[in-house]
Amino acid sequence: GYDQANWTFWSSPYAFADSSGTPIVSLSPRRYLQFKVDILPQDDDGGQVDFLEVRASLPVATQLVGEVWPVEVKVGQPQQFTYVMRPTIGVDSGGFDRLEVATVARLGPVTQVRIGDEPVDYAVEATEPHRVVVSIPRLTAQDSGALVEVVFEAEVLRYGSAFSMRVWDSALPLEVPQSVQEGDATPAYEDNRVWVATLAEHQDVLQIEAGPAVLTPNGDEHNDVVGLGYSLVELTGPSWVVVAVWDLSGRRVRQVYGGLDGVGIYERVWDGRDESGRLVPPGLYLYRVSVEADHQTVEAVKPLHVAY
Repeated sequence: GYDQANWTFWSSPYAFADSSGTPIVSLSPRRYLQFKVDILPQDDDGGQVDFLEVRASLPVATQLVGEVWPVEVKVGQPQQFTYVMRPTIGVDSGGFDRLEVATVARLGPVTQVRIGDEPVDYAVEATEPHRVVVSIPRLTAQDSGALVEVVFEAEVLRYGSAFSMRVWDSALPLEVPQSVQEGDATPAYEDNRVWVATLAEHQDVLQIEAGPAVLTPNGDEHNDVVGLGYSLVELTGPSWVVVAVWDLSGRRVRQVYGGLDGVGIYERVWDGRDESGRLVPPGLYLYRVSVEADHQTVEAVKPLHVAY
């Protein structure tokens, strides 16, 4: 039978499509790893594994446990979150002074970092829509058990969106970051998890930006193009999306975009030209976004003003 006393359960499959590697999500730090490889050949020739490479580093902490609060939010609305992490740092561990928060949700600004309930100086070293890197005062063995809290804003677009954290020592930039494990970091929060549920209310999978859309293609570099924005929420996977501009007679003027989109916030740019490359006459137009989601087509339409 399965040795549950000494081994964790198998992880979900890893994605190696881009050949750039992927972090190991099983509990760490650990001395041993098991790998299971399923080969699904595309023809009768079969398949083989040429090599499997693993990068490993000494842990910066004995244990890192974290959780997120709140764990229930409204979908598609900015929300303040706190990621709480409790490190156990032994005398043989080097400690750390960098942390990364990553998520499929759309990240906003980091507004505060606390260590041991006290606000500390921090600096945002890298920021992307789904990832932020923060420098903090170095934590060593004497800080073992001190609660680290990172307060930030994020916009959750899907049920089950998770927040991950990794830490490392900036003096050793080539070492593998150590992941924070989900668990009971503080008795202040009861759920002990890093994933977020969306509140059970009706929510269209397609949301279109509010406010007027105006295009003035005069060549003066002011409103010469217009962004046609939309958000996709609560999708179970990538869906086919078409963004097109129509005139009021019902004639399609230009298909601006057609492709597969997953959950996220998007903007497609239109330069005021039709399918033949000519500037359209001034007037009122419509831009329509349609999504093939869950065996149905969901559409949203918004006015678009073109003026010279």
